[in-house]
Order: sequence, then structure tokens, then C-alpha cells
Amino acid sequence: MVFDRLDFNVSGILGQPIENADETFVSDNIIDGYSRTKLQAEKMVLAANSNNFQILTLRPPLIWGKGDPNALPAMIDAVKKGRMQFIDGGKHRFVTCHVINVCHALILADQSEQSGKAYFLTDGETPVFKDFIKKYIGTQGVTVPDKHVSLKMAKTVASIMEFVWKTLRLKGHPPLYKGLVNTLGLEFITIDKKARREFSYKTFVTIEEGLKQMRK
Repeated sequence: MVFDRLDFNVSGILGQPIENADETFVSDNIIDGYSRTKLQAEKMVLAANSNNFQILTLRPPLIWGKGDPNALPAMIDAVKKGRMQFIDGGKHRFVTCHVINVCHALILADQSEQSGKAYFLTDGETPVFKDFIKKYIGTQGVTVPDKHVSLKMAKTVASIMEFVWKTLRLKGHPPLYKGLVNTLGLEFITIDKKARREFSYKTFVTIEEGLKQMRK
């Protein structure tokens, strides 16, 4: 069994809130390159499935936990530089997947008889974005200030930055772009009933347990 991990952000694809999306959801409005490449990669991977080469793809959202080398350091850096602002107050809900839960799913997928399918993964909870982020960063002794920016303003700034980067042919991506605005500012809830039903995936570590581990 070959399996591929594809962190699939549907909000980044659609540019609109997502509520209870399952694997039957199909987007025809991809707005950023990151989501475009992820979707293309998944299609290519699943197309290679055969009796002799069995494949599953897993779709965790934000992967988090102790030792996070990517999202957490970036968020802490943003706070220290005064750049951390919650879009529309960060009151929307979203889903996460603790790294141990992802590893648990990978083991189960490897042992599963299922093939040629894609599966969403989550922690089984839908925390408020602002509450989770403040607690997550807070485990490192860093306090997140209550700074807010409207969704409209965030999109305007992102559009300007994208234009500047493209016009001047600057390397990398701008600090804020439309796909990131959607990821940080829109409700994003996927459901993982299929994974729980078809290969017995379950929440191994809850959000509170994961935060408690990090505080230690």
C-alpha cells in the first residue's frame, strides 16, 4: 500500500467559507497556486492506483503539535514583529489534526484494504480560530495581542502585494496573498467520517491533550 499525505485546504481553493465538506466535494474555482498543485498532485497519485500498486491519499488540515517546525515558529515570529492580526476577529471555526493523529492515520491506511480513495482527517473538533491560535502560541510563553483587521481590508492588501510581487518579479510569495487570507480568515470545516468508518481512524490525541503536552 502506498499512501500520500496531502494537506488539502478547501477554503484556499474556493475563497468562501466551507462547512462540513466531505470527500465528494469538488471545486471548480481554484484561486491560488498552492491549492492548484495539491489538487493536481492528488489526481495524479490516485490515477496511478491499480491492483498491484494500491494507493490512498490522506487530507489533514493544519498539522500541529510539539516540535512543530513550520506553522508555530512562523506565527511566533509574526507576533514578535507585530504582524499578527486576526481577520474579522478570528471568530470563525476550523479543523486541525494533531501530528500523532496523522501518524495514527498513516499506520491504519497502510494496513487498510481500501485503495484508490481520498480521506479527510481531523482532530474531531471545530475550535474557534482565534482561541486555538492564542492557546497554541501561548504554550511557548508568547502572548498574542488582540489585533484585528477586516476581511475586506485583508483581501485588498493581499491583492496589492500580489500585484507588486508579480510586476517587480520578486522571488517567493508576498507576506499576504489571497489564498492565505482565505486560509486564515474563513470558516473551514471538513468531516472525516469516511476515514473513521472505512479504516477505523479515531482521535488519538484531543486538542486539549495536545496543548497540555506542549505546555510541559
